[in-house]
Amino acid sequence: MATSTASIADPRAKPDEGQVQKEWVSLKKIWVDALGAMKTANEFYLQTNNLWAEYEKAHPLAPERPRYHSGRQVAIIDNAVDALLAFYPTYHRYHLSEAEEKKAADDRLEGALQARYQDAVMWSMNVPTKQNGKQLELYNYTQIHTVLDVDAIRKPVQRRGEDLEDFQRREWEWDSRHLTWNPLRIEVPALGEVLCDPLEKIPQVAMRKRKLHVYELEDLALSKARRGVGVEWKGQGKDPYDEVEVLERITARWVVAMVDGKMLFLEPNPLWLV
Repeated sequence: MATSTASIADPRAKPDEGQVQKEWVSLKKIWVDALGAMKTANEFYLQTNNLWAEYEKAHPLAPERPRYHSGRQVAIIDNAVDALLAFYPTYHRYHLSEAEEKKAADDRLEGALQARYQDAVMWSMNVPTKQNGKQLELYNYTQIHTVLDVDAIRKPVQRRGEDLEDFQRREWEWDSRHLTWNPLRIEVPALGEVLCDPLEKIPQVAMRKRKLHVYELEDLALSKARRGVGVEWKGQGKDPYDEVEVLERITARWVVAMVDGKMLFLEPNPLWLV
């Protein structure tokens, strides 16, 4: 696997469109062999691999053979994950003082963090720690992202031309959700979705390619444009549920998103975290 990272720019510098594209291409070259091996492992797990590839190559005119896959390999992975790796992390704060009120405060902090984390897990499509375990068993590599949903803090703003009744309904929905709002979001990205420098334990640059629905991308672009950090984007002629690829570059200093090679928004990272 290639290990050169010469195309990665200074993470503190404000990036442009060309630099973002160059970094994405560079990281794809670094990861191409590893992602190929992971894809092969995934095919065996999903039982989509061709059992007779070599035979069919040597005998192209031979009749097709049955494609029976044993379930033993899949069962080994699933049982290992269910028995050993499907866990909930727990929090423990060492007491800095022997005073009873200090110990009680530490215990309350532990309980609050545990409740927040378990609620974030319930908002995830799959149990994140179980997905981590499966990826570790299959690929010997996994990622988990714990992020703050800062956009959920901001109250809705009436859009240009939006009906007052529709806007008030969005406000009421926001007020209702905010009563039990949890800022934590936990994600386990899919294979090859997020690329980082494999030689950095704490990466300085993360590149992510994901898909958003047209209506989601329009709302995201509008919110960034209103804050003066991006431009509006309209999916002219597209179905609202069509998917559009978005390329993101995240550093402790900057967050960038691009669509079709054009900058969608560029803003300072509010969390200073990758």
